[in-house]
Amino acid sequence: MIKPIRIGLFGYGVVGAGFARLVAQIPGAEISRIVVKHPFLHQELGPELLAGHLHEVLYDKDIDVIVEAIDDADAAFTILRLALEQGKPVITANKRMVANHLPEIIRLQRRFRTPVLYEAACCAGIPVIRTLEDYFRPELVGGLTGIINGSTNYILTAMERFRFRFDHALQLAQEAGFAESDAALDVEGTDAACKLSIIVRHLWGLYVPPERILHTGIQHVLPQDLRLAEQLGGVVKLVAQTQKLDTGKVTAFILPRLVLKGTPLYQVLQEYNGIVLEDIYGDEQLLYGKGSGAAPTAQGLWADLQAWRRGYRYQYPEKELLTLSYDKELTLHFSLPNGAYVPPQLQQQLEYYAADSRYQYFTGRLSLQALASGSWWREKGISILDISAIAGDEEALKEQLNTLMLLRTDIFQPV
Repeated sequence: MIKPIRIGLFGYGVVGAGFARLVAQIPGAEISRIVVKHPFLHQELGPELLAGHLHEVLYDKDIDVIVEAIDDADAAFTILRLALEQGKPVITANKRMVANHLPEIIRLQRRFRTPVLYEAACCAGIPVIRTLEDYFRPELVGGLTGIINGSTNYILTAMERFRFRFDHALQLAQEAGFAESDAALDVEGTDAACKLSIIVRHLWGLYVPPERILHTGIQHVLPQDLRLAEQLGGVVKLVAQTQKLDTGKVTAFILPRLVLKGTPLYQVLQEYNGIVLEDIYGDEQLLYGKGSGAAPTAQGLWADLQAWRRGYRYQYPEKELLTLSYDKELTLHFSLPNGAYVPPQLQQQLEYYAADSRYQYFTGRLSLQALASGSWWREKGISILDISAIAGDEEALKEQLNTLMLLRTDIFQPV
């Protein structure tokens, strides 16, 4: 009879408790000890499970593997480092910890010859990292486009389908367990930037810290943006993109984007994630599944646990030496409050086409570098939308927008 895997679990919040419930239903593993930040809140676990200190788990020779599911990225890295020093593999869902410390995590794995697996940190139950590691060579990939944050997708779906206002949609996401304890990490795009940082490393072999990835979230998306997208035959999604440019460099960014009906990401709703991989011939493959919540994240942790048991580990193969570049142009739509500041050097690149009592509306082609070099477009009240999906003749585009734009902010029902 195969001996069950003995697990030391760190964290018993939404993800940790979900993982514990899953382990209890499946033979082949058991949770030996659990470390929590506030033991008095989890007395139902009993003294036989609750550990008084992390060393009771990390230095327990009977524990085979560490599963880490806490919020604190720095504390999580300390746990990971100590576990690897003891020769204990680590399975984690902490995307901030992995993204912020990935070069050191790779070095520690090689030094102690002990693996760290973190599929659940990217898109919960979608095997994106393993797919990139095992099936796609960078020289055959043109780029990756994806919805990689289930919380913001859930919020946008509620706003678009049910006309909820942003604050109510966010409350629903939090009550459903889809949003981070610090909601700003989701809605401002930080969570997605961490995930894209991990994806870029496994796809291109290039480590880009999350803070260097050009990104924003949905915190400034306006009802007008959603209505405009609807009239243009699409929806607004928070989309992460990474592509190899003609210069041989790589770009990576996250912006609210117009996604047209009939394209793969259009039907990715609620807390679901979708990742489109495009090869050098223009053919696409879609990875799809739930991207947040207790159950899908627990399944991702369990899948990594079983992969480790079979001897799997990330290879981090040496790839073509690439660098990050923002030498890429997008067609963008801006909703600017009256009197909002725009850098003088960019004013000639933006075309005014409409206004109402509160906002002026502009379109234009800007490089990502123009966005990266300033923060004016991140200011409260300014909404940015990537409308490159309908880019074409600029005058025709401006006329189309002028015709379709319904400048009303009362289209959402009060909540």
